[in-house]
Amino acid sequence: MELTGVIKKIDPIQTFKSNFEKQEFLFVTEERFPQTLKIEVHSLHIDILDRFNPGDRVLIKIKILGKEWTSKYGVVKYYNTIVANNISELCY
Repeated sequence: MELTGVIKKIDPIQTFKSNFEKQEFLFVTEERFPQTLKIEVHSLHIDILDRFNPGDRVLIKIKILGKEWTSKYGVVKYYNTIVANNISELCY
């Protein structure tokens, strides 16, 4: 799946005890009703944001991950994550 839009904000890289790394950024889509999305890059692709800055117009290739989680009280919750695995610069 691909999204076109502008990077709004890039957060610092987070490193976890397992050595897993992720970096989150805010992205505003280019469509009739623009959407602001929080998108992540993970360990293997952690460097793909290095050459971009807020305000850059980009094409992002994403995958959507879903997870079901059950609490110790039996309450079931569902989570979605948008993960980028490729980012290309676009000209205005």
